[in-house]
Amino acid sequence: MKIAFLCGNLEPGRDGVGDYARRLAGEMVRQGHACALVGLNDLHVSETQAGSQETDGISIPVLRLPGGKPWSERTAEAREWLDDFNPVWISFQFVPFGSFKSCSDCAHDKLQKVHSGSRDDIVRRCDCLVMRYAGASRERARY
Repeated sequence: MKIAFLCGNLEPGRDGVGDYARRLAGEMVRQGHACALVGLNDLHVSETQAGSQETDGISIPVLRLPGGKPWSERTAEAREWLDDFNPVWISFQFVPFGSFKSCSDCAHDKLQKVHSGSRDDIVRRCDCLVMRYAGASRERARY
């Protein structure tokens, strides 16, 4: 299964949620899944960076979007990159009050711009949102 993990920041050792998402993706890859990471508000880059990061010897494709770039540009770049990766699931890894200065519903509204599916595609779990990616076919979604 293809899974994309979205979080705020992917600077290794500088963001607990980003470090957690990287390790989670690494373990999922180790178990046979394809994973990718997107940093939607990375304060440690000044320009968009697409590449890879390693965790425990596993290389994971990453997209790091600078926090200084307008949200509309970041979401457009994230959507294009995600369309190329074509995940079955997107998992939003964030701390609601750390990433967005409002409730998780408001965070959902901002993050919905990255995802073209309906509001019904979203499963809320504690401090993360998980949604079925709009580009994934029903046949591939064995979860």
